[in-house]
Amino acid sequence: MSRSVGDALQDGLALLTSRSIPDARLDTELLLAHAMGVDRAWLMAHPEAPLSSSQSQSFESLVAERATGKPFAYVVGEQEFYGRAFTVSSSVLIPRPDTEVLVEATLAVLSERAGGRVLEIGVGSGAVILSLALEWSGAAGSVEWLGIEISEEALAVAVRNRTRWGAEAVDLRLGDGLGDFPGSFDVVVVNPPYVEPGDPRLEDSVARFEPELAFLDRRDGDGLGHYRRYAREVPPRLAPGGTLIVEVGEDQASAVSELFTAEGGRVQLFKDLAGIERVVRADFDGK
Repeated sequence: MSRSVGDALQDGLALLTSRSIPDARLDTELLLAHAMGVDRAWLMAHPEAPLSSSQSQSFESLVAERATGKPFAYVVGEQEFYGRAFTVSSSVLIPRPDTEVLVEATLAVLSERAGGRVLEIGVGSGAVILSLALEWSGAAGSVEWLGIEISEEALAVAVRNRTRWGAEAVDLRLGDGLGDFPGSFDVVVVNPPYVEPGDPRLEDSVARFEPELAFLDRRDGDGLGHYRRYAREVPPRLAPGGTLIVEVGEDQASAVSELFTAEGGRVQLFKDLAGIERVVRADFDGK
């Protein structure tokens, strides 16, 4: 006899609950929907529907992975960001809703300038630079989209997402910093590693699976190493009136702002949905 949707949900929930997985019920439902190729609402409306053998096996495999504590996004291989699903793997940081503020703030900068030359340093999955390009599509003013990534594995994920969303105009390259692209930039966007070694967040169930290269500051060890670097290196490469815009960790906005103002930047702060100062924008007159 075929296993029903209701039976599968009950079995999956029991396993995830026994492993103390957060949001076990929701994850179980979403994993089954993913395995069956339907939406969650369909599952709720059809508890007696049978699973095929392949659907049942796929679901069991997905639930077993999630039961290890592996993040949901890595289990299903994608994460929604700014209204689009992006491919992810353990080679890239999982895009966070907080980072959508970085996209919104950057789009505002581009609207003021009516376009320009935009570089993202450390593209990871490509979620930020590709979201920017896709959102800007059709707006007044042309933009040259450039992205750099130090990890070959992460760059491969970004390239897959570029193809997935038809954003071939975005130039993605392997490298580390501004030197890999000649010329000046109107906007430089960075979401650098800003977690200090020893930070309690490193024990987070998601962080344990993510690549340390993407979030851990081993440059200076205080969470600010990469901001110091870009405060020095970016302003000389900006066009007059250019902008450096970065995401920061909780309680870092003030320190990062001081680094940028010391280099002549005029700073604005942007809060995320939780009211945390999440993005620092610094405008420079040029050197």
